[in-house]
Amino acid sequence: MTIKNPDYLEIIENLKRKLKNNEVKDKQEATFEILPHLIGALPSVLTGYAVFENKIKSRSEEDLKQYLESRFEIKDKNSAIEKIRQFVFENTQLQFMQFQGFWEGKPPFDLKDLDDKSKDYFDKCKNFAQQFYDLVKNKGFSAFDFGEGIRMAKESYSVGYLSDEEYQFMINDIANRAFRLYDGFEDFAISYLCGGTYFLFYTSGAQIEYADQMFQTLFGGISELFFSGDKLWSSYMWPQAKKYFKNMIDIHKMIEDERGCLVSDRISMDGCQIGYMVRCEPSEGNPDSGWQFFNGNEDQEYLNDVNHVQVFSLNTICNYDPEIIPFLDSPVGSAYARDKDGKFHLLEEENK
Repeated sequence: MTIKNPDYLEIIENLKRKLKNNEVKDKQEATFEILPHLIGALPSVLTGYAVFENKIKSRSEEDLKQYLESRFEIKDKNSAIEKIRQFVFENTQLQFMQFQGFWEGKPPFDLKDLDDKSKDYFDKCKNFAQQFYDLVKNKGFSAFDFGEGIRMAKESYSVGYLSDEEYQFMINDIANRAFRLYDGFEDFAISYLCGGTYFLFYTSGAQIEYADQMFQTLFGGISELFFSGDKLWSSYMWPQAKKYFKNMIDIHKMIEDERGCLVSDRISMDGCQIGYMVRCEPSEGNPDSGWQFFNGNEDQEYLNDVNHVQVFSLNTICNYDPEIIPFLDSPVGSAYARDKDGKFHLLEEENK
């Protein structure tokens, strides 16, 4: 039985209708330079930080250090990097994905492995989160983890725990993940609200009153960002750039080869399966492997448009489809197609 506070869903549906009718003229497209700040705007507003500043000036360094240590156990560079990583990648969205497995009949583990107390708590959290599923779908609670992660990075950078390079890499990586997952500040805000409310529910020991307080706080901040003052989230459009490999959130090092390859938009944009791969002569003067990857249904007119084929690292495409890895050492001229059985087979050697 799903635990529900009907006020949550009713208020969120009213917010969605209000956002849909919230027409703002002359919106600016958010650049990737300011996107991290906009992703972290909600916690900045709620804590009184200047949204577009990298270093926090409204709190003393000593105060920030005490807060970071007491709240997150952050007290130096290593702990900052590790705790921010944990918050972004092992927090509400990870739990949401575990719950989703149970909701969809694909449980990631056997509940029998939990003791009675742990199982009861897990069920309470799972049922509480389920009421938000229709609102967020597969995007889950990631927005909360992303926004709070950027706030933590700013705080850690402000006290000197992160270098310029470490800080910029961290906030840009988080913002890029958010860009690929969400389509606008509207669905980002709904995910943030649901994720933050769930966060207080599970960290408080399933105390609904704490979740209520968090919901009200976040709702107030979201309303300010859309409808009051500078209306930051209403004034900026989500970046309109192409979203490559949209559902591939994490990229791991799978091969040592650091060269590039060509990939059709049917794969990188549309999410189609790799159906054909061919190794051509590498272009001179570039770190080019010569490999080109296609879905297989692209016609010549499609391929004649250079905007339909992009350069990516071989490692990226290996993350997308690890089944190509055994063939990457094949000589120039090798071509493989995926058969009906889903396996690649050698077609021919051409272009030698």
